[in-house]
Amino acid sequence: MTLKNLAAILDPDASDDRSLIIQVSPEGDEQLRRLYEQAAQPEVMAWIERQPDRARQLSGEEIDELLSLQGTGGPLTSAGIEHFVALIERKRRVVQQVHAIAGTDYLELLEKLVALLYEKVQPYAVQPYGEHT
Repeated sequence: MTLKNLAAILDPDASDDRSLIIQVSPEGDEQLRRLYEQAAQPEVMAWIERQPDRARQLSGEEIDELLSLQGTGGPLTSAGIEHFVALIERKRRVVQQVHAIAGTDYLELLEKLVALLYEKVQPYAVQPYGEHT
């Protein structure tokens, strides 16, 4: 049974069950509430209902990133939301790993590797005439 079904049982006359679903959820913290209230696409709301633990782990910045993908013709289809949440989670893990490595003797190596990768993803830098990076 989904939270939406439970909300319908508790209040069948509710015109908008979003707040009721969050109230019924014992884990309905503020970030989860904000994500659910600002979710404009049914796919996003359905994902939150299916994956409340993962949704709760999203930071405010990650929620903003996810919500920015909504809209007509946006990438947040039912398969799309899973893909984009997985990307957000992967980025979070990489940042956590970078923080852990930065506290070790490998900091210098990490700096060089990050600088090299960063240079590869940047557009051509402005150089004196005739030179390219």
